[in-house]
Amino acid sequence: MAGTAMGWTCVTVLVLLSVRASAQARAPKTCKAADEAALLDFRRDFTCSDDIDPGVTCPLDSWTSDSDCCTDWEGISCDSRGRVKKIKVTSFFRPPSSFGIRGNERRPFGRPLAELKELQDIEMRFVQMSQPLPKAFANITKLRRLSLIACNIIGEIPGEYGRLSNLETLRVDTVSPDYFGQGMVGTTGIPQELCSLHKLKHLFLFYNPQLSGSIPSCIDRWTSIESISIFNTMPGFTGVGGLTGKLPATIGKLSTLKKLRLSWNNLRGELPKSITNLRHLRVLELDHNQFTGSIPPQIAYMKSLEALNLHSNRLYGKIPHSIAALSNLIGLDLGNNSFWGEIPSVIYNMPRLGSLILNNNRIWGRFPQYWGPDDAMKFFQIDVSHNYLSGPLPSKLKHNTFFFDASFNSLSGSLPASIGELTFLRELDLSYCKFTGRIPADIANAPALTRLDLSFNKLSGPVPEALRRIPELYLAFDNVTGYR
Repeated sequence: MAGTAMGWTCVTVLVLLSVRASAQARAPKTCKAADEAALLDFRRDFTCSDDIDPGVTCPLDSWTSDSDCCTDWEGISCDSRGRVKKIKVTSFFRPPSSFGIRGNERRPFGRPLAELKELQDIEMRFVQMSQPLPKAFANITKLRRLSLIACNIIGEIPGEYGRLSNLETLRVDTVSPDYFGQGMVGTTGIPQELCSLHKLKHLFLFYNPQLSGSIPSCIDRWTSIESISIFNTMPGFTGVGGLTGKLPATIGKLSTLKKLRLSWNNLRGELPKSITNLRHLRVLELDHNQFTGSIPPQIAYMKSLEALNLHSNRLYGKIPHSIAALSNLIGLDLGNNSFWGEIPSVIYNMPRLGSLILNNNRIWGRFPQYWGPDDAMKFFQIDVSHNYLSGPLPSKLKHNTFFFDASFNSLSGSLPASIGELTFLRELDLSYCKFTGRIPADIANAPALTRLDLSFNKLSGPVPEALRRIPELYLAFDNVTGYR
């Protein structure tokens, strides 16, 4: 009897599952037929292979005519009307796997996407395109965001993209030229046609070491711009490209700009005074260029500035006292330039400053013995190496200093025992100075200290035994005894 009941139960379950499956099969698709047809046509542009696993699942395998593109297709998002609004194609990164596009001059890549009338967002990652930015994308009238990351884009930015009147974000990120191609190539820089992108908010062009050219003066028409980030190279990457010419004075008209990052280019000339009109700018990174001249004193007007990086340029002159008016400044990097004179004493009392980098300049003078109350300034790292500073160290450094480099200066006097009170100090480099006397054993009390370099000074006496716990201890060419 129990067996019969169990049998009827199984039959009932199978019937219910069959009815449910049948109902699902008959359910109408939410995806519009025209959008499905365009995506299936777009799918033909891709090729997928894997030399290790020929049966590997490819990114677009779920794109089939017997399923719903809005609910079943990977990387597709639709609006409430069943119109495709976003495409995200993300491939695997496992050489020698390959997911890319078919080379076909008669069939421009991406042409079917113009049929997607509500498409606003395209994102592709690790797709081996090996071609310039698709001009066909310029016909996607409602496109708001285009992001291509590690897609081996070559060539220049098409001027046709100036027709994308709704574009808010353009991102082309090579990620690593060593792995994903050398990136965009050309001498046009930013095409003037792109100045008509009045709604553009974010422009990101990362690691394209063969891309050069200038920034057009018409960028003042970017009335919605919030961030401009263009890095064309960095250490370890080949190529000598980078944006050239001067930074246009019209940059000062971008009243909505919050981040300007143009590191590792070949920009020249003086910093335009108009840049100090950017009252909402929070990040200004112009390091590793060839800018000349001095820092305009009007920099005090940039009250929102949190990070100022001018490292590795050809700037000179005194560090303006007005820089201390930047009460929100957290990071200040003026290293590897030709600034001269004393460090303005007001800098030591800036309320939020957490990083001060002034290495490789021509700065002289003494450290102040009092750096303001601990809660008034928060130096986390200080690098003033390779300058002409003299006199003693402050009797007390800031309690939350974790990195301090004053090597290659003319600092003298004895080492303060208060160094051992620095709870967070990890690295201290005072090599190639003129310190004298014995090494205080109290320095070993700094619990986080892992690197201490006191080489090439005039220190004497025995090395305190407690210092031997420091993993990296350097005392070469001192007159100390007991050093290995």
